[in-house]
Amino acid sequence: MEPPEVIEIVTTVSASEEANGLAQHAIDQRLAACVQIDGPIKSVYRWHGTIESAAEFRLCLKTVLDKQELLVAWLVANHPYEQPEILIRKVDAGRSYAEWVLRETSDV
Repeated sequence: MEPPEVIEIVTTVSASEEANGLAQHAIDQRLAACVQIDGPIKSVYRWHGTIESAAEFRLCLKTVLDKQELLVAWLVANHPYEQPEILIRKVDAGRSYAEWVLRETSDV
């Protein structure tokens, strides 16, 4: 039997409190098994025609492929940004870690 497919979804927010709130809720709702928060990081981007620079906090949410649509929809609905960064990548995970992610994102 193949291990479950694990994905990472990456997003950024402007404040540590926002990052912690999103992380706690994603774990509580079993949308993610683990959320790592980095920051502050510096982001440089063009927004409405102007080059901006801002301190942000990056969240890396680990989940299974079957939860991708639910987690992305939840992020879009709850994210504080008008245009949130949402990057999705499949990752190679060890069997025991992948099974743990599946258990932690399964409905109890």
